[in-house]
Amino acid sequence: PVVVEPLHCRYPQGGEKQLCQAITGKQVPPGGLPSNIGCAVFNINTTCAIFRAITTGMPVVKKIVTVSGSGVVEPKNIECPIGTPVARLFDACGGLKDGTYKLIMGGPMMGMAQYTADVPVGKGTGAMLAFCEDEEKTVENPQCIRCGRCVEACPVHLEPLYMYMYEQKGMIEELEAANIMDCMECGACAYICPGRLHLTQTFKTGKQKVKDAAAKRKAAAEAAKAAEERAAKQAAKEERAKKYAEKAARDAEKAEKEAAAAEDEAKEEEGVSEVAEAAAEAAEAEQATEEAAAEESAE
Repeated sequence: PVVVEPLHCRYPQGGEKQLCQAITGKQVPPGGLPSNIGCAVFNINTTCAIFRAITTGMPVVKKIVTVSGSGVVEPKNIECPIGTPVARLFDACGGLKDGTYKLIMGGPMMGMAQYTADVPVGKGTGAMLAFCEDEEKTVENPQCIRCGRCVEACPVHLEPLYMYMYEQKGMIEELEAANIMDCMECGACAYICPGRLHLTQTFKTGKQKVKDAAAKRKAAAEAAKAAEERAAKQAAKEERAKKYAEKAARDAEKAEKEAAAAEDEAKEEEGVSEVAEAAAEAAEAEQATEEAAAEESAE
């Protein structure tokens, strides 16, 4: 049966890990996925796209995009083909106001800043925002005042203030131990931070540093394993060569012994032959003597 479960409207309640915990009471383990606790999460758009693909064979070719923000003249929700230039969406909303200083593809918390409006709508584009006027809240030299509000705001119970410090100091092992890879980049910590630290962006770069370090460790381990395999192969080759040499030496020694034995046997046979010849000669001489004696007696 289909069950509709009402939840509190609190950002980022729509995250898959937060949905799993809110509905089932189970927490996804660090570095894990919803499947680790027996859950699978699909949003409405994905479910509808799967239905259309199976029933009609139609892939995802259109997208509903929210065009909003203080820099948009007439904010709207627009259904457009994937690949439509974002500038066309702004044109359909009356254009941009003077003083627009930032374009964001995505939501205000997790969206990515764009340097131009000449970018296409992708299958994951849900919103396009434009900001102007006095909404710029960044400061030149942000400082952490260690208030702990970012820790309270983190939906996955991380410690953003320490993660920020580790990333700034290049402490990659500590950064990984702080479970930075579990950061969902929701932006709640950066939003609540009174020191205006660039926490979300810092964590994005920190996660990349952790990935790079892991890739280096993997490459080093593979290189060491390959070196060990080469050394093992070389040792095995040398061992085989040694065995072959020992066998060849044994065969040569055996052949030498056999040759010596054959030579001794030949000499022995030659000696026996000489004795036989001497005996034959002696017998012949004796017979000749006897015959001569017989002749003399006859005379």
